[in-house]
Amino acid sequence: MERVKTLALVAMLSQLSACAVMSKQQCMDANWREVGYKVAYSGAVSQVETFEKREKACAKHGEVANYQQFLQGFADGRVYHCQLNNAVELGVKGRLRTLENNLCPERDYPGFSEAFEVGFKLNRLRGIASRSSQSISSLNSTIYSNRKRIDRINNKINSGDLDQDDRKRLRHERRRLRDDILYAKREVSHLERIYYDDLAEARSYQDYVYNDYVYSLDDRHIDPRVRRKYERPENQSEFEDRIDDILKR
Repeated sequence: MERVKTLALVAMLSQLSACAVMSKQQCMDANWREVGYKVAYSGAVSQVETFEKREKACAKHGEVANYQQFLQGFADGRVYHCQLNNAVELGVKGRLRTLENNLCPERDYPGFSEAFEVGFKLNRLRGIASRSSQSISSLNSTIYSNRKRIDRINNKINSGDLDQDDRKRLRHERRRLRDDILYAKREVSHLERIYYDDLAEARSYQDYVYNDYVYSLDDRHIDPRVRRKYERPENQSEFEDRIDDILKR
């Protein structure tokens, strides 16, 4: 399995876990166990540092943060975050933060790195195709812009208000723009072939490698602490349901 060598941008985290400063209302309403859970689930590795930021923010509003509840939630969120099915999704999204922070070490979560890399390769292949597509769009935009400029030049030339030197200059500019359009069209044709090849490679990998791997991640690969219940007690939230599943032995 090819090892991950390329850094990628970290995707946007959830508003609660990413926000370093909590408002007074957020501090008053905070379920600190849920806050800790979301911080770990987002891929943060330093529970002390992330808690202290929130603790200081809430202290300014006269509210007290609960460290023990936060730690309990953080531990719960880490268990859920480090499952193989989640590792694959993190890889597809290019979320290298978990690997960089070693939140899910191989000794505790065997197979996590491999699962991440299965997803990350699909992310990389899609990215290659996407860059080709963006280049094609940029060239087509240039072609369109140059055609509009040629139209304006033709209108000026046909207006009859120009002297000979101005007409000569505009004709020269028109020839240059036409040459640029021809060159851009050739580049578009070349890039389209590359794009379809890249897209085919990404789809082939998804169909014959990625999907097969995902389908192999049955319940035997998922920690029983994070299995979801089919029925939830009345008035129990989805988060409380998930935590109950995590803590169930």
